[in-house]
Amino acid sequence: MKILVATDGSAHNKAMIKKFADRTFATNTKVRIITAYDVAYYMRKIAPTGLVTDYHGEVDKYLKKTAENTSESAATILRK
Repeated sequence: MKILVATDGSAHNKAMIKKFADRTFATNTKVRIITAYDVAYYMRKIAPTGLVTDYHGEVDKYLKKTAENTSESAATILRK
């Protein structure tokens, strides 16, 4: 069996993952965890206009790391 789990790191999502992890699955079940981030949304919400290009790159690195941490947090829950 193959299962795809999407995570956004929210409290509701973490609760869902914990409940999901309590289930019994068939042997050899594979779970893939995905998350996504949107740089444009983040930039519209907090960034003033006219920022230098380097700032955009730093925001992208930050959001990518945050997404990776979100996925790893879900994976940790599922491994337990």
